[in-house]
Amino acid sequence: MAFLFSDSAMELTDYIKVTRVDKVFLYESHQPRIEGTLVVSSYNLIFSQLVAPVPSPITEEHDCLKPNSNELSKGGGESSQPLVKPKEIWVLHRMIDVVEHRSNSTMLYLKCKDLRWLKLDIPGVDNCQAVVDSINVLKKLTGDEVRMCYPFYYRPLFKNHSQSPTREIPALPSKGRWRVSNLNKDFLICQSYPTTVVVPQDTTDEEIIESSQFREGGRFPVLAYSSSTTSAVLLRSGQPLVGPAGRRCRADENLLSNVISGDKKGLIIDLRSVKQMEAARAKGGGIEPETHYTLWKKINKRVELSSDAYVKFIDACCDETLSTDKWLSRVESSGWLSAVKDVMQNACLTAQCLHVDGVSVLVHGTLGINSTLAVSSLAQVILEPRLRTINGFQELIEREWLSAGHPFQSRYANGPFSSKGKDNAPTFILFLDCVFQLLYQFPCCFEFTDHFLILLISHVYASSMGTFLCNSSKERVQFKVNELTVSLWAFLDQEEERTPLLNPLYEPLDEVIWPSVAPQSIQLWNAFYLRKTYDNSHERLAEETVKQIVEEDRQATDTVKELQQELKRLQRLKDLRDLDL
Repeated sequence: MAFLFSDSAMELTDYIKVTRVDKVFLYESHQPRIEGTLVVSSYNLIFSQLVAPVPSPITEEHDCLKPNSNELSKGGGESSQPLVKPKEIWVLHRMIDVVEHRSNSTMLYLKCKDLRWLKLDIPGVDNCQAVVDSINVLKKLTGDEVRMCYPFYYRPLFKNHSQSPTREIPALPSKGRWRVSNLNKDFLICQSYPTTVVVPQDTTDEEIIESSQFREGGRFPVLAYSSSTTSAVLLRSGQPLVGPAGRRCRADENLLSNVISGDKKGLIIDLRSVKQMEAARAKGGGIEPETHYTLWKKINKRVELSSDAYVKFIDACCDETLSTDKWLSRVESSGWLSAVKDVMQNACLTAQCLHVDGVSVLVHGTLGINSTLAVSSLAQVILEPRLRTINGFQELIEREWLSAGHPFQSRYANGPFSSKGKDNAPTFILFLDCVFQLLYQFPCCFEFTDHFLILLISHVYASSMGTFLCNSSKERVQFKVNELTVSLWAFLDQEEERTPLLNPLYEPLDEVIWPSVAPQSIQLWNAFYLRKTYDNSHERLAEETVKQIVEEDRQATDTVKELQQELKRLQRLKDLRDLDL
C-alpha cells in the first residue's frame, strides 16, 4: 500500500478496524496467562491487565518500547493491601515482525523483532481478524517512511537533551600530528561520514578529496582511536578501488604514509578472505599493494558472516522440536557464533598491535560500515575502561556506529522472522553479542549488565526515541532528527531507568582486559536468543539478591566508618580529660 507523507500526517486511525477488545488473554513464556484489555492505537498495541498480579520479589522486566509504561495501580476503597504494578505491555507496531493467525481462529501470535513472542486469545473471530488487519497495515505505515515513525510524534515527560551524549570524533593523539577536518561539512566528500573527521596533519584537503575518490563509498582512512600508552592509532576506511587494471592513488598512499612516524610499519587488517578480495578487485575494488604502501604490512583476517546467518541462527534457537544433536548442528551451521569468534579475534589482534606492539592499524572490509565497525568498536572496549561504563558506551555507539554511517534504518527494518533481503546482516547485534562475551568473562569490569545490551537492540528495531533513526548523519540532518525527536541517552539519564541496568558487581578497573577467543569460551546469549524458551526468573532473582547483598554491604561499610569516626572522637575526649587530670 502506498503512503505519501505530507505536513499534516494522515490519520492512521482510519486504518484501525477495532480500537479496543476486552476479555483478552495474554500468554507469555514461563508465565501464567493473564486477562486484560487490548487497545490498538496509531502506533502501539497496548495490553492492560484486568487484575493486578500478586506482588513478587522479582521485578517486571523493563519494557523499553515505551518509556514509563508501567504505572502503579491506584487501588480503591479502604483496602490495606500495598499498591502493586498491574501488567501493562506497550508494543510499537513497528516492533512486530510477523503476525501469525489462522483463519476462523481467535488465537494470535506476535513475533517481535527483538525476539519476544506474545500469544493473544481474542474473543470473537471477527475481533481477532480486525486486530490482525490493523496491525499489518499500521506496522508498515509507521515503519517504511522515516517521517511517519513514532519518534517524531512522541512527547516525553522527562527532560530531553541533544542526541549526541558527547563529541562525535575521537580524542586527538597526544603527539600533535593530527587535525580536525571540516571538509565534509556538506556531506559532499563522503555521504556516510559525519561533518568532522580526524586526519593526519600533513595531509592536505586536496589529498583527502583524491583519497575519497579512491575508496569505496568515499570512505577515506580516518582516525578511530589513539593509544595513550604507545601513541599508535587505529584507522578505518572502505576498500581501495584498485580494480583489475591496478589503479593507483598517490594521495591515498601519502595519507597513510603520514600516519607512520617511527620505524615500525603499520598493519592493514583486511576482514575479507583472499577469494573475496579477488572477486572485489574484478568488480573495481581490491587491496592495497605493498609495493605502493611501503610503510604498511597487510594481512587477511576474514569475518565470515553470511547475510542469512542470523536468520538461520534464530530459527534454530526458536525451534523447540529439534533433538539435541540437530539443534547443536543447526546452531553451528548457521555460522553466527563463528562470526562472533572472528570479530573477537580481530579485535584482540587490533588491541594487541596498538597497546603491546605500538603498531598503528587500518581496518577495513569492503564498504567499511559493517564488520569494520564491529572490530574497531570492540577493540576500543577491550582497551578503554571508560567505554565499559554506560556513558562511555553510549559515546562509543554515537561515534563508531551512528556517526560512522552504519545504516540502522534499512538494516533493521525487518527482524529475523521476516528478513529476506541480502542487506539485513545485523552486525550491530553481532557487536553487542561480542560485548556480552566480555561481560561473561569479566563480570566485574562493566558498569552495566546485558539488560542494557538487550534494551539497545530493542530500541534499534523500534523506539519512541529517534537516536537510531536513518542511515547516516546526513539523513539525520535532512530529517532534523536531533531537533524533532527525543534522545535515547536522555531517557537513560533518568535514575529510574538507569538503575535496573547497573551491575552491582562493578569494580572500576583501569586496565586492558584480554578475553579468551577459544571456541569453547564463546557462550550462547540465553537471555536474548532464547527469550521464547529460556526461563531466566532464577537469574533475575539472583540479581536482585546480589543487589540487596551489595547494598547491605555498603550500608555496613558506612556504619563501620561512622563508628570509627565516633571512636576517634571519644578517644580525643578521653585524651583531653586525662590531660586535665
